Amino acid sequence: MDLSISIISTNEKHYLDVLLPQIPVVAKGIEFEVILIDNASNDGTSDLTKQYPFVKIIRNEEKQFFCSNHNMAIEKAS
Repeated sequence: MDLSISIISTNEKHYLDVLLPQIPVVAKGIEFEVILIDNASNDGTSDLTKQYPFVKIIRNEEKQFFCSNHNMAIEKAS
C-alpha cells in the first residue's frame, strides 16, 4: 500500500459525493485505500460509500472526538 487516506465525516455526504470519485483520478498509478469514519451521520453517508469499493467504512453510532476517529482509521489501515 502506497497511500492510506483517512477521512472523518459527520453529515458531509454532499462533500463526499464530490471528493470520492476524484480520488482514483488523482491517485492514478499508486496503490491506495480510503478509510472513512462515519461519525454518527444521519444523512446517508454510509449508503453513498457503497458505490466506491476502495472505501473502508467505520460507522460510529455515537459521535467521537477527532483524534479517536483517526486512531480508528490508523488501526484499520493497510
